[in-house]
Amino acid sequence: MKYLLILLLLSSIVNTIPNDLMSDFLTVYKDVVELSRLGIDVDGLVSKLSLALDLIVEDSPESISKAESIVNEVRSEVYKLKSEANYYVMYRSLYKYSVVTLLALIPIATYYLLPRVYLIMWFRLRRRWVVRYGRT
Repeated sequence: MKYLLILLLLSSIVNTIPNDLMSDFLTVYKDVVELSRLGIDVDGLVSKLSLALDLIVEDSPESISKAESIVNEVRSEVYKLKSEANYYVMYRSLYKYSVVTLLALIPIATYYLLPRVYLIMWFRLRRRWVVRYGRT
């Protein structure tokens, strides 16, 4: 009986955070980590999740309700970013490969165009020169 009373007192001391809130928080956090790995800027979402976690730790009914609303707001933003993630990844890859291709073409263009430009400039600068045969 004594142990049952101690167990009852300990269970009342333990945080009374709803399990569904924590599971929602963890799923949203996993989604944010996934978006971050794709290279999407999630700094704002991380700060909102940090605020929600601070509110959850406070463990008052008002802070729990605020944390639920913040988690729901972050979840909606995450779903929006997930729908745009493929486009963003494709655009970033296309940009990266375009820059690499452009940088690879610079030496080739220099190899073919520099002698032509040099000759054109040389002929234009010396076209008024008069060449005389023999000693003067």
